[in-house]
Amino acid sequence: MRAGWWVAGAVVVAAGLQTLLVLPDPVPSLTWQFALLLAASVAVLLAAATVVAAAVARGDRPRFGRVLGVVAVLVVVAVAASLLHPLAVPVVLAAGAPVPVVAAAGPTGAWGAVARGVGRRPVGYVLRLLLGLALAVLGWVAALLLGLFVTGPLAAAATWLVMGALAALLLWAWSGWARAAASSASA
Repeated sequence: MRAGWWVAGAVVVAAGLQTLLVLPDPVPSLTWQFALLLAASVAVLLAAATVVAAAVARGDRPRFGRVLGVVAVLVVVAVAASLLHPLAVPVVLAAGAPVPVVAAAGPTGAWGAVARGVGRRPVGYVLRLLLGLALAVLGWVAALLLGLFVTGPLAAAATWLVMGALAALLLWAWSGWARAAASSASA
């Protein structure tokens, strides 16, 4: 139950901070102010994803540095995928979602542990990947509806709460699979 409070706290605090970052109504431009707001937004996103992944992994001792590094690499890969096509981002994030949870659960080679886990439990991986894609579509619809019916900072807060809850749900769905992959990697 304690992990649930960490997850809920991370989602709510991240949504609140992201909402504060849009209060000045920033316009994307090549200015220092916008660059600082963007950097702060990315930092909040990385911190929240790290806390949620570590909480749902329920390892003996969460390895926040390792999880933060894995989340950062996953974000860079998602940004690179977005340059190819925007629809590639949900696929990259859904496919890479187990890696931070495995990194939090224990083994030093999280990427290799996930690859071995896919080899050992391919059906579970595919089902959770499809769940991730379905949650991405659900999040997209929720963001679209919130943008249509709610505006301003309230819409930002609601959108970040919905997206955070869906991301936490996805990471929780991966946690059992990831623990099995982590234990098989350390065995």
